Amino acid sequence: MMTRRTVLARAAISVAAGIAAPSILAWPAGAAEFAYKYGTALPDGHPMAIRSREAIAKIKEENGGRLDITFYPSSVLGQDTAMMSQAIAGALEIYGMSLDILAQGALRGDLRYRPQPEPACCKFVAGPATASVGASRPAAAGVAPAPRRPT
Repeated sequence: MMTRRTVLARAAISVAAGIAAPSILAWPAGAAEFAYKYGTALPDGHPMAIRSREAIAKIKEENGGRLDITFYPSSVLGQDTAMMSQAIAGALEIYGMSLDILAQGALRGDLRYRPQPEPACCKFVAGPATASVGASRPAAAGVAPAPRRPT
């Protein structure tokens, strides 16, 4: 048998839970609204890694903790190719690529596509031997064949 006291106690607990529930369920205490992962192959002492940590701290301070960026230096999340794949797949939001990766890609390109004509060592590239190389390839956005120098 339920007494009046039991009914009132249970009603008070239900009302208190109903009032507190929205504030408890809205967002966990101290948790960020967005959580990003930032991976890089650079060691922790590298200037870019140091500045990245400073930038992450400033971002967190300025947005009031809504964005939490976790920094993973020294290939903790895998080598460059693995982190590129993770970034493409969406598992890694920020990938700090070192410039040597970009330089390797530039070296694989067609030698005729260069910013300026080179000195005598590159006459072969602009000569008749390579006249047809790249002629069928459309120019990439913003990249045009180097002008031919008279031979």
